[in-house]
Amino acid sequence: MNLEKMKRMAVGLDKFAGVIQKIMVICMIAAVCVVAVLTVANAVKPGISIGENLNSVDVGHLTIEVDPEEQPENGEILTLAWITLALDAVYVAGIWYILGIFRRILQPMKEGNPFSAAVSKDIRKTGWAVVVMGVIANLVTMLEVMAEWRMWGQKAAEGMFVRSVTVNYTFDVGFLVVFAILMLVSWIFEYGAELQKLSDETL
Repeated sequence: MNLEKMKRMAVGLDKFAGVIQKIMVICMIAAVCVVAVLTVANAVKPGISIGENLNSVDVGHLTIEVDPEEQPENGEILTLAWITLALDAVYVAGIWYILGIFRRILQPMKEGNPFSAAVSKDIRKTGWAVVVMGVIANLVTMLEVMAEWRMWGQKAAEGMFVRSVTVNYTFDVGFLVVFAILMLVSWIFEYGAELQKLSDETL
């Protein structure tokens, strides 16, 4: 791959990452608006139907069989929606930060200088950010399970209207593999930066 191709690819990736960041903001605003509208609608008319009445539903990490004669109240659904939205907002903010670092990594490449100390450091920052995001993602999942159990699972235990509850949760460690790869890449770029410096000094 020659230098001009690398520059063009870096420019394209930078634009793509910028578009993804904008889409993320729009989606989060839309999600907040939807939940806010449903909350206001429920406050104005508490009897309004939110969603469909189903006998078997997947609520986050719980699979629930519901007695058709007894459905959860709108308030419970909206509370869970707000909790999930808040946790997702934290995760989206982390992804936004990672994309920002990624775009910063692309800047020297757009100028035709991929092997620089700044790129190596930013790749390492990305690696550590991936670790933090991986931990946050698992914590968010655990918190969602706890919230869902509090609102739905306890009622199954009390024998109110839920016939059975299945908890579906798996701890994801894939982010550690990504972290290791990014650390290796950062060291490769650091070595490349040293070679580039020696080459420039020789010339």
